[in-house]
Amino acid sequence: MRDALKNLKEDESSMVLPTDNIMDTDTYRAKMFTLIENGPYQLLNKDPTDRLTRKLSEKLLTLKRSGYLSEAVYNKIRPRHKQPPRIYGLPKIHKADVPLRPIVKCWSCVNTFAYDLSAYLANILSPLTGKSEYTVTNSAHFASTVSNETILDNEIMVSFDVESLFTNDPIDTAVQAALQKLENDPGLADRTTLTPAQIADLLTFVLRSTYF
Repeated sequence: MRDALKNLKEDESSMVLPTDNIMDTDTYRAKMFTLIENGPYQLLNKDPTDRLTRKLSEKLLTLKRSGYLSEAVYNKIRPRHKQPPRIYGLPKIHKADVPLRPIVKCWSCVNTFAYDLSAYLANILSPLTGKSEYTVTNSAHFASTVSNETILDNEIMVSFDVESLFTNDPIDTAVQAALQKLENDPGLADRTTLTPAQIADLLTFVLRSTYF
């Protein structure tokens, strides 16, 4: 098994993707090039990393000096790295021609300027998610839910395939929804010393500074 993994790693003609799928390198690069060329992307004239890093540093330093961030938290979430985020594609093996789903998150954003702040905000917001009656935890939860439903003769079950869900989600609406939940969260003070408005401001900054 070790030899097989070593051979796969050294084989430049194939790529092992994060889903443990293996794809021909030339095919993967061609699909990614097509995805970027035809997608809602545009070439930047200049790498924005330094500018965004400075702006975030100023925001966090102001919060620390005003007493809303402790020294420990400030040092934990301030920008310490300048690796630009990267995009990669995950194959949709259940679809014809195996198209790629573009991903700019998780390990592709490790060591980016806002990575530590994003993790901090996720920890604050996570207790507020998944409480809707229309939310399922995973496929097993969904299967358990629909098993109790009866579809009548005059009814059909429909599955909607949303294209580019997260990139099409309106940021202002999402942040406003988060702000309302934060303002009504009695346990917020146990997770952070920031106010709901300050959290919303940082969240907006992170969401609007996504690039790769």
